[in-house]
Amino acid sequence: MLTVRCPRCKHDQLYDPKIGQGSPTVVGRKKRCVYCGMTFSVHTDQTRTNIVAVGKILDPNKAF
Repeated sequence: MLTVRCPRCKHDQLYDPKIGQGSPTVVGRKKRCVYCGMTFSVHTDQTRTNIVAVGKILDPNKAF
């Protein structure tokens, strides 16, 4: 379970990438924002990452 941030509206959301045997990483996975509808990639690269935290954070939008 990851906490990711939408690049358009900046809302934090939970994301479970459902990693299987065919694709053991989160590279190339897509997530649709539940607030604005934008589809964005989940990157593990530190310069382009949307991952805020690994696991759940208690107050998701308090990080601003």
